[in-house]
Amino acid sequence: MNGMRTQGTAAVLEARRLIAADLLQDGMKQADVARHLRVHVSTVGRWQRALDACGREALGAKPQTPWSKLEAWQKERLV
Repeated sequence: MNGMRTQGTAAVLEARRLIAADLLQDGMKQADVARHLRVHVSTVGRWQRALDACGREALGAKPQTPWSKLEAWQKERLV
């Protein structure tokens, strides 16, 4: 794994996490879930911790905030 974000829409990535939740709740081992979904086992471990702490809602898609190289004062000058 190279540390890059997995390709796919937020909905597709959320669906993958929810599939993982189902498999984990059915008793599948983290390593097997990782192999099945083609993700790193540490990713599944992170999902497991989120699931245990906050339930399935923790695995939902999170809105992406736009990233800008401009400082706030620079943005104000543009307006």
